[in-house]
This record gives sequence, C-alpha cells and structure tokens, in this order.
Amino acid sequence: MLTTAILRSTDNGETWLQVYNINLEIKSLAVSPSGDLFAIINGGWQINYVYQSTDNGETWAQLENSPSNVNCLAFTSSGVIFAGEQGIGDNFLMGDVYYSRDNGNTWEYSGSTISGVISLAVNSSDHVFAGTDGAGILRNTGIPGNWEQVNNGLVAVNICSFAIDSSDNIYAGTWGSGVFCSTDHGESWVNTGLAGKNVCGIAVNSLGHVFAGSLQSGDIYRSTNHGENWTQMTTKIGTILDLDINSSGDIFARNFSGVFRSTDNGESWTRVHTISGYELDENSLTISSSGAIFLGGWGIIRSTDNGKSWTPVNNGSIPYFTEDEGWVDIGLANIQIIT
Repeated sequence: MLTTAILRSTDNGETWLQVYNINLEIKSLAVSPSGDLFAIINGGWQINYVYQSTDNGETWAQLENSPSNVNCLAFTSSGVIFAGEQGIGDNFLMGDVYYSRDNGNTWEYSGSTISGVISLAVNSSDHVFAGTDGAGILRNTGIPGNWEQVNNGLVAVNICSFAIDSSDNIYAGTWGSGVFCSTDHGESWVNTGLAGKNVCGIAVNSLGHVFAGSLQSGDIYRSTNHGENWTQMTTKIGTILDLDINSSGDIFARNFSGVFRSTDNGESWTRVHTISGYELDENSLTISSSGAIFLGGWGIIRSTDNGKSWTPVNNGSIPYFTEDEGWVDIGLANIQIIT
C-alpha cells in the first residue's frame, strides 16, 4: 500500500515528526437503495473515511461524523445504513457496528460483534448479517437490537462475502472453507462445496444462479441449484476479489489485473478494463441502479457503457492515480492531521 506523508523538523533535520498523512486507497464501494454512492477510504492505521456522492459519482463529500474505522456498509430497505468496523489492535478484535437513519449525517452505536467485521448483508426482512474475521456470522433482527452469533453448522470463522437471492437464501463466502448456505434466515448453515477455497467474491443473479470467485486459484464457479453442485467457468483468470451483476444479468469480476465481463451467464469472459499503477482492495466494485459501474483503487473510476470505457470521477475530493497522469494532486482534502 502506498502512503504519502508530510513530516516536519524543528531542529535542522536531526529529528522528524509526521504532521500530515495522506492514504489514498479506496477500500470499499456501496450503493444505497436510493442510488447514493458511498466510498470508504483508507486513512491510515485503523482510520477510514466515508465519502458520499448523490449525483452518480460526479461530486463527493466526506461524512464528517461517520465512525472512524469503517470497513464495510449495508443498507436496509428503508435506507438505514449499517457500518461495520474492522476491529482494533493487531488482531482486529472487537469490531463495532453503527447505524445511521439520516443518510450518514449522524450515527448511533448498534453493538459489538466480538471480532472485526469484514462483510455485511441485509435480507428482505431487514435482518442484518455481519461476517467477521474470526467469530463467524452474527445477526441483528432489530435496531439497535442485540447481535447474536448464528453459527449452527458453520465451521468457518472468517466470512469474506455475502449474497442473498430473491428467496432469502443466504450464501456466505469464507476464507478457506468455500461457500455456506442458509435457507432459514441464518438459523442453520450447510457447506455447499468449494472446500479449501477462499471466496472473497460471491453474487447471485435473477435466475438464482450463484457465482463464486476463488482468491487463490483465480477461477469463477457457478451453481444453478443453490450450491448443490458447482461448475468451473474460467481457467485461472487471476485472483478473484469481487463479483457483481447488473440488472441485465451481465456479470463483472475483478482481480488485481483488471475487470472481466460475462454476458452469457458465465459461459465466456472478456477483459473490459486493465488495471495499471494502482492497487485494489476487496469490495471496491459496485454497480448502481442506473447500470453505472464503479471501480475503486487509488481513486474511483466509472463506466456508463457496460465496461467499454472508464473515466475518473473524483472531482478534486477523492485522490486518484492514472497511468497517464500519475498522482493527481487534490490539495489537503484527505489529509489526516496527527497531533
């Protein structure tokens, strides 16, 4: 991860104090039910910033009152935002969850999830599921409500990703244990296969077909029967970090080298973007209700033509890197002052 810092010396260079720290990585992107975009920016050790765009990415504003260590976001049907923190300390323990009823202007504490939160999902009943880094899955059925562990049948403790189909079947991508499924709102879980796989990207289309991306093998798998059987759909296209599906059923997969698209239910894949010069994190690919695709790395780029072309949409508020221009200076918008 690249970091730009400003240091100060008051003794002619004998000692130095870091006075500004600029960290430019987009950790996560999410779209609310109303179409607002949210970006989580890595601000340094255990500090992340949340930015919001209400105009399809044209302009961005920092949510000044957001929790300081947000790792992921999810939205209820009424627009309540849940924010999961990645935890504190060297082992990222005791991740807290917060929620906002006013589109991110103010936040309230919802509870602790025992371990850092690395994924969130909401079902049609507005039950919130938190995937943790070491404590399995926790569920909240009310606001603020109590968080309860729902790990019956779940042998994995690191939950990287979620997908929920139209029947409220929940699919959980895990680190090292493949995919688990719950058909009873999280009361019990069954391993559906891909044992040994690290599944950081999982998505389900309108047909109920489930797609899972393997981190280590670089392959994408498809199940057309709720996870009972899986078919390998690619041959090592690279570390799969995220999957998303638009309203037309086109599937987008992202790895460290670029973005791939399938328009035939995963049968074939075409590279639609090549990443050069900046690193990407998990969960930094999202698709808006209008079909615009947003990709986060060292800044945010957008495609409005199904991945054919991409344009930076940072507008001076979010820093970014391009192959042609290198680092684009954004002044002090993202500076963290260290005292």
